[in-house]
Amino acid sequence: MPGKYDQLRAALGKGFYVDNLRAIDRLSMGMLQEGTAPHPAILITIAHIAYTVANAWDEVAITVSISDRVEKQLQPKLIALLDLMEADPVSVCAALDEVATAYAQAVKQGLDSDFL
Repeated sequence: MPGKYDQLRAALGKGFYVDNLRAIDRLSMGMLQEGTAPHPAILITIAHIAYTVANAWDEVAITVSISDRVEKQLQPKLIALLDLMEADPVSVCAALDEVATAYAQAVKQGLDSDFL
């Protein structure tokens, strides 16, 4: 039997490109609005990051090096965060901090350009 978050996990696994990031945002927000997630902060975090990265990349030429860097920085952290949906609050908080730190680093380095 498929798990409740399998569709979102699969979308995260497909990688970071605008259409998929928009799908991740929609899936996350849909699940958030259902009101059944034990840790809704996980879903809003995933949705926000997908939304902001998609907006940064929408209608802008993004180099493969930038998209690969951002994906490498964020994708594993977001999947790990989603995997903690049923975990204790302390573990979720630690993972949220890791995601926030990775996201801040990605933004600092540039979502649509390299500021390394």
